[in-house]
Amino acid sequence: MTSGRVPLRQYADVVEAAPTAIIVTDGEGRIRLFNRQAERCLGWPREDILGEPLELLLPERYRASHVDQRDTFLSAPVSRPMGAGRLLHAQRRDGSEFPVEIGLNPIDTADGPMVMATLVDITAKSHEERKFRMAVEAAPNGMIMVDQQGRITMVNSRVETDFGYTADELIGQPVEILIPARFHQRHHGDRATYLGDPISRPMGTGRDLFAVRKDGSEFPVEVGLNPIHTPAGIEVLAIVVDISERKRLEEQQKKLEQQIQHGQKLESLGVLAGGIAHDFNNLLTGILGNADLALMELSRLSPVLPYLENIQKSAIRAADLCRQMLAYSGKGKFLVQALDLNRLIDEMIHLLRVSMPKGVAFHHHPHPKLPAIDGDATQINQVVMNLITNAAEAIGEQEGAVTIRTGAMDCDLDYLTEFSDMAIPDDVLPGRYVFLEVSDSGCGMDAETRRRIFDPFFTTKFSGRGLGLAAVLGIIRSHKGVIRVYSEKDRGTTFKILFPMSDQVSLPIGEDPRTLEMVAGSPTVLVVDDEQTVRTVARTALESAGVTVLLAGDGREGLERFEAEREAISLVLLDLTMPVLGGEEVFRRIRRQAPDLPVILMSGYSEHELSSRFAGRGISAFLQKPLRPAQLLQHVREALGGAPATAPGAQ
Repeated sequence: MTSGRVPLRQYADVVEAAPTAIIVTDGEGRIRLFNRQAERCLGWPREDILGEPLELLLPERYRASHVDQRDTFLSAPVSRPMGAGRLLHAQRRDGSEFPVEIGLNPIDTADGPMVMATLVDITAKSHEERKFRMAVEAAPNGMIMVDQQGRITMVNSRVETDFGYTADELIGQPVEILIPARFHQRHHGDRATYLGDPISRPMGTGRDLFAVRKDGSEFPVEVGLNPIHTPAGIEVLAIVVDISERKRLEEQQKKLEQQIQHGQKLESLGVLAGGIAHDFNNLLTGILGNADLALMELSRLSPVLPYLENIQKSAIRAADLCRQMLAYSGKGKFLVQALDLNRLIDEMIHLLRVSMPKGVAFHHHPHPKLPAIDGDATQINQVVMNLITNAAEAIGEQEGAVTIRTGAMDCDLDYLTEFSDMAIPDDVLPGRYVFLEVSDSGCGMDAETRRRIFDPFFTTKFSGRGLGLAAVLGIIRSHKGVIRVYSEKDRGTTFKILFPMSDQVSLPIGEDPRTLEMVAGSPTVLVVDDEQTVRTVARTALESAGVTVLLAGDGREGLERFEAEREAISLVLLDLTMPVLGGEEVFRRIRRQAPDLPVILMSGYSEHELSSRFAGRGISAFLQKPLRPAQLLQHVREALGGAPATAPGAQ
């Protein structure tokens, strides 16, 4: 016997007199003492159990792990409860199980180190606990019990799923293991504040809360706190809800609402812009048309010639502004044909270069064998000029470079909609696209500026209308295209415009006629328009080309004149937007009486706006206001099918 160590038999009387079940095992886990209370509790006579392994008293599912747990305890033997935070079970001789609480105490005997285990049957006590634990386990959200020291005492399986830990890895750990490190300091104070007034409430009201998984990844959560009164004092049951999916859906919904709002704003402002452009185009017909007519009649030596040319230039600039407004409204598609984007840029190259400030270099990188796009040359020119002008202004007085590139690429729907803050038209489809890319090395934009650059009248310039990029957006939308913007503050900007590839071969861009030519056969044309200036310009131009002109100031008068002189009328020049009786109704009634009569429609709106309404209804031509005399006569000649002849006095 080793000196100072008590023989095991001296513990027998104390163990036997204890009011609770006591079992003493040696270092190999064999039962050495088994008191009367243990016999009653477990149903084993001591003579049958002494010398047997302790695992015989455990349910089968615990036996394999218990050996390791015993070795762990003997390596650092201190008195403590077993399985803190977990519900333990023992097994009777008849195989039935029951819940227990177990306390472990090391004893040093003459026969070696042993373990004295006290065992309490908590069947009655655990009934309520079991219902509570079942409710916790069945909860759809994570449930974590934390004691007053902030240690985890219980978790449910949802916590294991959400956080990636097992229950054994969490029990006994500080709850901060589940909280990002940057919040640890604050959480200690929050816990102390809560325990000072423990009531059921949400945690972190008004703040975004985050949890951290075992792998270090974070996710947003909502946390509800509930005080639980236990024999050991108040513990806190935290309900943790992973709201990652909700946040994703909310963000998706927010983006969708922003796109819808942006689309509605574009639509509302587009209606306004289109209406203003329509009225302006009527006024400009008088200004520009009369200036054209005067210039055609005036001697090149006249001292008033420069003044008329200035009027003409100003009117053309005003007409360009109207085209911008129509383009912004998405209704500015005038003459759609297959275009070679490279050829169009080549024709502008000199103008693009001279528009660059002195310190800005201009680089052009056309893609060879570029496919054609379907578009209006005037509008695409406007897109290029606006983007180049913006790029040059972003560099300002500093040295830098503006680069324009073209190319072709296949685009899926994800690429077409990615990073787009504007509402994507429903008719944008995946496929082969031709792109125009304009880059600058200028000041770049922050996120807030990028978000607003397509808003009408938004500008970062000291002066300017703020319609440039809004018009660009309208043009691109009307061409079923997409615009993508890449920009960082102080790191430059790139605009990438994507146009659907055409299935046609591109044609050369035509020139407007510069002279008035006779219309063969001395026809009679009925001009129906509510604007006096439009009627005057049309009559003067037509009469100069040998045409007899009848005039009507509104739709009803036009219909009456048509019915009165139907046999003499060769062609009707008809405005669409008029009081009393609209142009569409007048057209319908004329077509019913004269199915083959040539009819040319006029409007301050665009062909794109009206083409769907008149498709297949026998329109001879469409004339976009403001009217130019030479263009008017060209349309009339083509509608009548006559051979042109030069008009007297034409220059």
